Amino acid sequence: MFKNCSKCLEHKSLHDFHILKTAKLGRHPQCKLCRKKKYKTNKYSELNLREICCYNCGEIKSVDQFYKNKSSSTGRQIYCKCCHRNKIKQSMSKKDNFLKLLLKKFKKKYKNRKINITVQNINDLLNKQGEKCHITKHILTTNVDIKQRTDNIWNISIMIINNNKKEIDINSVHLVCNLVYSSIEIYNLSEQELTGIYSQLNS
Repeated sequence: MFKNCSKCLEHKSLHDFHILKTAKLGRHPQCKLCRKKKYKTNKYSELNLREICCYNCGEIKSVDQFYKNKSSSTGRQIYCKCCHRNKIKQSMSKKDNFLKLLLKKFKKKYKNRKINITVQNINDLLNKQGEKCHITKHILTTNVDIKQRTDNIWNISIMIINNNKKEIDINSVHLVCNLVYSSIEIYNLSEQELTGIYSQLNS
């Protein structure tokens, strides 16, 4: 079989194109030769480029302030490293992404137990709790910093009600803020003890 290269427009055998399952006929639109030339051009551009203007913040920065990207004309990402990290932070702070990360960490921590909890389960419980901490009634947040840490004191944490259970489902947990979760972990307090202490502080 044959196809036309989208770059040089030559009619070539499919063997002259790299495999790309999502493309027409399962092959890359540009032939191997054109892609090779493009790669060399990008590599040459990268070696001679000293500064790039960030597509997001508009600042002109040193080329080493951009992550590498072989497929771009400059050989670098269009966003500077700072903007790139901020975009990751914004993405991870979206509730669905945050809950996925939260559940992943929870499963990793309790890898020796059977976890029958889904992201949708957590979202439903969060709505049931009015998006508030089960104990303090503070509004729960989903903030992530640049380093993708989720330990903001008001962020959502999953607290197990009965620590002796080997199988954990959504009925076995409450959603609390990190401040409460950390207090339970550090001081080995029960939910009742912590609730009592918090009630006294606010009385």
